[in-house]
Amino acid sequence: RHDRLRLPAKVLKDGKARLDEVEGHGERPFVAVHPGSGSRHKCSASSLLAHAIERLQSAGAAPILVVGPADDERLAEVSEACAIPPPVFQDLPLRSVAGLLAHVNLFLGHDSGLMHLAAALQIPTIALFGPTERQRWAPRGSHVTVLSGAPCLCRGQGWQAVQLCRDKPCLQVPPEALVETCLHALQQYGSPI
Repeated sequence: RHDRLRLPAKVLKDGKARLDEVEGHGERPFVAVHPGSGSRHKCSASSLLAHAIERLQSAGAAPILVVGPADDERLAEVSEACAIPPPVFQDLPLRSVAGLLAHVNLFLGHDSGLMHLAAALQIPTIALFGPTERQRWAPRGSHVTVLSGAPCLCRGQGWQAVQLCRDKPCLQVPPEALVETCLHALQQYGSPI
């Protein structure tokens, strides 16, 4: 059983107000994308996220980037790879991020604290896992979908092996599989797309 994390009314109201400021979103479903993680070695290629963002935009969703102070490099890479960079919510206090996430229709990100926060809020969550063990670290629940590439060749050999791995096949999720998973989750949870 997975209980939903409950937030104070003011936090929820402030989060909704932040999203309402996004120009042109109308009734389009929001997709929060967190391009970073606690380690760049747990992150997929920026081009994968940019591809998903562009396809979600063309399908009628309103992607937003949610980033913290350690995500500057990843933010720049993903934004530069997008034809139309999505709005950015950066360096918000954790309570404000929680209030914002409580109003999105889907969360897409890597193995990170924000991914766990979204899952705890019962937000449909697409979690990209690579060198970390999904069976041990992935959140649980029917609202969570975990995607990975090929089996990790470094797992069990220590973090130094992960750091030295250049190709990261475990994070090479097929772009169309990621897009289809996102679109399916939006439709499954009643988002108008």
